[in-house]
Amino acid sequence: MPANENSVFLRKLTLTNFKNHTKRDFRLSKKFTAFVGQNGVGKTNLLDLIYFLSLTKSFFNLTDQQLIKWNEAFSRIEAAIEKKGELLELVVKIPLNKRKEISVNGAVYQKAAEYIGTIPLVIISPEDSDIIQGGSEERRKLFDNILAQVDTAYLEALMDYNKILEQRNSLLKMKADKPATDISMLEFYNSRLAESGSYIFNKRKDIFLRFEAVFQQFYAIISEEKEDVKWHYASQLLSKDWNMLFEQNLQKDLVLQRTSAGIHRDDFEFTIHGEKIKKFGSQGQQKSFTIALKLSLYRYLHEMKGVLPILLIDDLFDKLDTKRMQQLIRILQGDEFGQVFMSDTDILRLEKAFDGNREQIEIFTIDLESNDTV
Repeated sequence: MPANENSVFLRKLTLTNFKNHTKRDFRLSKKFTAFVGQNGVGKTNLLDLIYFLSLTKSFFNLTDQQLIKWNEAFSRIEAAIEKKGELLELVVKIPLNKRKEISVNGAVYQKAAEYIGTIPLVIISPEDSDIIQGGSEERRKLFDNILAQVDTAYLEALMDYNKILEQRNSLLKMKADKPATDISMLEFYNSRLAESGSYIFNKRKDIFLRFEAVFQQFYAIISEEKEDVKWHYASQLLSKDWNMLFEQNLQKDLVLQRTSAGIHRDDFEFTIHGEKIKKFGSQGQQKSFTIALKLSLYRYLHEMKGVLPILLIDDLFDKLDTKRMQQLIRILQGDEFGQVFMSDTDILRLEKAFDGNREQIEIFTIDLESNDTV
């Protein structure tokens, strides 16, 4: 399949000593690619590798060193990517006990922040249940990962904010331990937090205002039901400015020994029929919700980057009935979606989801004994 000029298309993927895989070499040509095999053979690890190529980190919060196959001295990934008609040769080296190195067409990136966004990507995974069931940090992380791919300045602002937040919290703890400590530096920290935090706040607000309606459209198609679902951005800054927040929470911060107001307290609230979907949504409704959310973020990435991102779907049939799955496949078959990688345990079930049209999808059978070129 020729790559769409407005898409990112992974043509070749070679890996050495990545997680449980010793050597794999894939040649890719179709819009849909599936890794099929029994649980534990490393299908998800292959999707995580592609995720790593995009965001320079594991989806599962593993350290770089944990990505190296046990008892090996390094991990290496090579990939050939078509992007807007240009061929990009990517090489990632992860030496044991040393920093990773990322290069594109021979040029080494000194900072991951400068590279992130080269391969825009969205992942749909069973772990997405944490987005609904988990705390606000899980939801912020989801949107931060998308916004970081769009805007290098966003990632830098987020890194700066977290650094200053840590320093402010350290001063608050020091004040509690040593009451005579001078806390005049709080004004400086407040100013820096407001500067970085305002940029982050405006970007988060923008993604909500632009794509909450798109999310509802995707949900309606997947579920084929007229359910009143919504997500909205919840932030203290929607009603108060930075100076007011810091002033009103100063005494509370001193008692708690941490900063209790700011964009690190933001949340994204999800409801169905006006109630929290965490409590009142069925498993199918919650799964449809997270998929619709991911697809709307995919649309956002497309519009902001000008290319169709790569989409990963781990455990394709997780908590979705056949009807909802077929609706999802129909959506992804459209021209508004680019290359899709997925994993599953059952080839026949996978082919059925594509209405028996085997020509649409390239299937690689993965097992531990064939840890070799495929």
